[in-house]
Amino acid sequence: MNYPIAGGGGGLRLRHDQGDIAMSAIIPKPSAPVASQYLYPKSLPFHSTRNPVTHSGRGFRAKFGSRKNRRMVRCESLLEMHFLYLAEFARNVVSFDEQPVSIAYRLNGRQRRYTPDFGLRWRDGRQWYVEVKPHELLALDKNQEKFEAIGEHFQREGDTFITISEREIRHPIRMPLVRDLLRQRDDTLLEALAEMENVDLGAFSTWGELSAELDEAFATACLAYRLITCSLVEPIQAISPIAVFKEADDVALFN
Repeated sequence: MNYPIAGGGGGLRLRHDQGDIAMSAIIPKPSAPVASQYLYPKSLPFHSTRNPVTHSGRGFRAKFGSRKNRRMVRCESLLEMHFLYLAEFARNVVSFDEQPVSIAYRLNGRQRRYTPDFGLRWRDGRQWYVEVKPHELLALDKNQEKFEAIGEHFQREGDTFITISEREIRHPIRMPLVRDLLRQRDDTLLEALAEMENVDLGAFSTWGELSAELDEAFATACLAYRLITCSLVEPIQAISPIAVFKEADDVALFN
């Protein structure tokens, strides 16, 4: 079965039939990410962290099936759901929660309350709190003032607060690529990768070199699980440069 990794002429197509996998390929045993025990999150019971706040005027309700969290994560807009694809894809984001805390902050001499849309916990212990909102609303002066005050509050607590809009989330190439790569994740392939040794992924400079050496199914697993990275804002071609994953690659997903 074939899946396009990106649109456009000359784009590679990915083979996903496990019967075609070249088991003679050898690559280093990764310390992370760890294979999930659950392939299909929709089959998992929903474990609520707490009931999300209901915002007046919003009619959209959905649950995002997160393999990373091993549960369904609630979201209140399609834009929030698209943001969760990025959080799920980011290798060093170990978990995320919807509406994780409520805070009291001061603005113009008055105390106000605020609940972020999501909290992201990073592998190194960092905590991000995230507001997902359309760009036209983020650009309003009253919201810029509000979120600046909220950001200062979280900074005093040693955490990071970010606002993010459709301009960052819905890149016309990156978002379809991320969603496709998440679908390509296959725990049996990851387990096979973890059992192999002695090939330096840093020795390959292009996608074409890697996929020719390892077999496209294994090469795609390396990309899907973020063992290697490449530009996600342009179609992936044989000549596309690749590199071993580094922390900055995850931060770039949200810019």
